[in-house]
Amino acid sequence: MSYLHHITAQSLKIDRRFIETLHPQEHNNRTIVAAIASLTREPGIKAVAEGVETEQQWDLLGEYAIDFIQGFWT
Repeated sequence: MSYLHHITAQSLKIDRRFIETLHPQEHNNRTIVAAIASLTREPGIKAVAEGVETEQQWDLLGEYAIDFIQGFWT
């Protein structure tokens, strides 16, 4: 964790494995995604969610203010 302040990335991609099981009743992945969103917000790093395939995932990611969405949901 001490290396986090040395990161100079402009964006951070959230792997689709966290997104696949993202739903209101699944607490662990929701907590992880929320923590990633929080970690990226303060230093201005853009968060990208990979593998969004449902409206429910889209809605939950909107709650966490994820900057970009990738996936097959239309």
